[in-house]
Amino acid sequence: MKPSEKPARSAPAELPAPAKLPALPAAPTAGRLPPSAQHVAMPTAPLPPASVPASADGPEAQLSLTRVFEEAPPLRRWRFCAESIYHLQPGPAPFLHYHREMEVGLCVSGTGMLLLDGKSIPFATGDVQVVLPMQPHYNVSDQPDTVWHFISFTPGRLESTHIHLDPGLLDTLARDCKTSGVFTAAQDPDLVRLLTSLALSAVRNPVSPYDEDRLLLLLLDVLLKLGTLGSDLPAPSRADLPTDKIMPALILLSDAIRAGRTALGIELGSTRIKAVLIGPGHAPVASGSYTWENRLENGYWTYHLDEVWAGVQAAYRALADDVQARWGLPLQTVGAMGVSGMMHGYLPFAADGSQLAAFRTWRNTTTGPAAKELTELLTFNIPQRWSIAHLYQAVLNGEEHVGRIAHLTTLAGYVHWQLTGRQVLGVGEASGMFPIDPDACDYDAARLQKTQDLLAQHGAALDLRAILPAVLPAGASAGTLTPR
Repeated sequence: MKPSEKPARSAPAELPAPAKLPALPAAPTAGRLPPSAQHVAMPTAPLPPASVPASADGPEAQLSLTRVFEEAPPLRRWRFCAESIYHLQPGPAPFLHYHREMEVGLCVSGTGMLLLDGKSIPFATGDVQVVLPMQPHYNVSDQPDTVWHFISFTPGRLESTHIHLDPGLLDTLARDCKTSGVFTAAQDPDLVRLLTSLALSAVRNPVSPYDEDRLLLLLLDVLLKLGTLGSDLPAPSRADLPTDKIMPALILLSDAIRAGRTALGIELGSTRIKAVLIGPGHAPVASGSYTWENRLENGYWTYHLDEVWAGVQAAYRALADDVQARWGLPLQTVGAMGVSGMMHGYLPFAADGSQLAAFRTWRNTTTGPAAKELTELLTFNIPQRWSIAHLYQAVLNGEEHVGRIAHLTTLAGYVHWQLTGRQVLGVGEASGMFPIDPDACDYDAARLQKTQDLLAQHGAALDLRAILPAVLPAGASAGTLTPR
């Protein structure tokens, strides 16, 4: 069930008695059903616990969800309450919702699971439920066309044309109502009969002015009954009053997660690997991370590449878990993704893809002679952390692997290469390897030739254009994920 569907209202009809509860007449659909159609309550009174096994992606995996304030559905037939019928379809709960009104309901047909504050309980045909004001709740149907009849009302506003109740009495009754949840005929036959009678009265077309009075008195009877059930119970947990109505944004984001209208960013920082999922409007949807640290080995600050992949996988797994926890949805696809990381550094590879030297991070200050000479030659500041400074220093040091370099990249460039098979960098990342010509959006050709001539003077026959990653402008397509 999609969370933004409109309620499907049945034509006025007689609700059958609890002993025989066939489905209500099919209701005309009117758009998509909002979360208000999925009203859920959990028992705060000591009802027998339900033990229902659930799969990893079932209701038990959806209990830690965002709480969302929502106004009662605007289906007002009566002066003091809203009466509505909802036809629910199977689907996960993207978030819990709550409202100011008390809510009572009758399950006309179907089965499912009700969620509230980390708990779950099944419901079935003939069960009734009570939800107190500001209690976060949600309903998950496990079969097509589960039908609920709901009445939402504010206890302090119970007043009809002929009946005017003392506001102090109503406040006391509302304060004494501490029991909420799902009730079966075996647990409380009186409450089930009372709420079924209430539904029968509400669904009928009024034929006299006293029908409204009869409905009001039934609601008053419900308050009296609930007050006796929970008089010695502590007050149940309630959500804070709302500060903003963010339902439309949450609906947009949950739909975007399902459809893959999102972007995944992976950042390999010096102390953490972060994964962030962004939705429409650049809204953060979920995140995950992995903590790591560089090590000093053989005089160089470095990270092992096997830890790179362990960290990327752990950060993504944490992100997927966060999506499930926040939205009640599995992360199955994304629309786009990008990789960034600590810039600069030195990661050389042979033609067969094997790593030729340990990754030398931006923290290393071992390229002073190379950086100084390149800065003078190119009339362009070349910091020690830049990739070209590391390469030239390796040439000056006479390191054996230099002659076998087929590909030189950064940490982000390496991860991108492994994910897509393409040896490319965005222009921002590439500017930390070698000077960029801003007009060409590519490596500076004249400076590239000067540097290549300098390397050749030291016996390094390297084609810099070939070993450096290709440069792409921001926003350009950089490939797709490979099956690997």
